[in-house]
Amino acid sequence: MRGIVALISLIALLLVSCSPPELEMRSGEVSVAYVWSLAHERSTKIKSDIFIRGRVVLTDKLGEISRSIIVADDSGGAEIKIDLDNINDIIPIYSEVTLHLSGLSVGREGSKIVVGEHPTAQYVVDRIPSDRVFNYITLHDTDCGPLTPEVVRIGDIDAWHMLRSISIDGVHFVDEEKGACWAEYDDERQRRITTVHHITDGVDTIPVIVNGECRYAAESLPQGPLRITAIVDWHDGAIALRIANHRVQSTATN
Repeated sequence: MRGIVALISLIALLLVSCSPPELEMRSGEVSVAYVWSLAHERSTKIKSDIFIRGRVVLTDKLGEISRSIIVADDSGGAEIKIDLDNINDIIPIYSEVTLHLSGLSVGREGSKIVVGEHPTAQYVVDRIPSDRVFNYITLHDTDCGPLTPEVVRIGDIDAWHMLRSISIDGVHFVDEEKGACWAEYDDERQRRITTVHHITDGVDTIPVIVNGECRYAAESLPQGPLRITAIVDWHDGAIALRIANHRVQSTATN
């Protein structure tokens, strides 16, 4: 009998030690990196009263991302899924915000974290309904200027930069893509579709995701050399870049 009791006690201890991370969550202000650490499973429900303070580094202002915003602090960034178009009209890019996480869920898509309501289907999280956006997001300063991105080389970009703002100098689109538009036109669907291009600095190459709905989708890719400001993202199982607020500048000298 004592052996059975001991075995039951051991099992109970193991179950407690393996319980979902929300049982040991902090309260109050936390960093994005801390929230990332909670996503041990595909989706983790946030039950503690925790919140993040940060800046909105990307919205749908130019259609570069759809029905999402990206909020970042000094430790990293998180994509917030919202069931709403024209989000930038109510949450302008570069705004200072507080994201209240209690009642939401955090999940992982590769190396990035996404935040939304608890999933009801196959997605990592569901989008926050439009009528509940401001239950979770508090706007502070909405008249902020662009953030200063970290200047990096393509070869330096890794998972640590995920959903952060970065700037790369002296790059150009690969030769095979010269003359192409930012987003390809699909004749069957009769619209422009999400397209993956590639930039290089002559040593390393990295994909660039272009949303088919972005405002400049029909424009031709610019000639290099270029200075590109982008958000490090995750696409099709790998690190990629997403242009941020069309900040693409020629650095050619006459």
